[in-house]
Amino acid sequence: MMTMTDLSPRQSGIKDIVIWVGQNPHSNHRRIKVSNVPNSLLRTDCFSITLPKLTILGKPNRKLITEDVMNDIFNFIALNMQSINEYSDEKTATDAFFDKIVAVR
Repeated sequence: MMTMTDLSPRQSGIKDIVIWVGQNPHSNHRRIKVSNVPNSLLRTDCFSITLPKLTILGKPNRKLITEDVMNDIFNFIALNMQSINEYSDEKTATDAFFDKIVAVR
């Protein structure tokens, strides 16, 4: 059974931001979740970004998620879209997914 996997700032290259990747049990759409709290591993205060359209669902914390940070998140998604899709579709194991991640910057 697959759940969402967190990617730390060290993995993503985005300071203070935790990103979750995995299946969306509520629909067939792919998405990532992004923490609204610096370095928080709790999924209670997040917003989502749909893939591939990059629609933001929820309300980003604009004190943390500045325009530059949002651009880094979109860049991270672009760099890793294929790997995120494969992982969300359960075509890649978690360890292999981590090996494929490309950090921004």
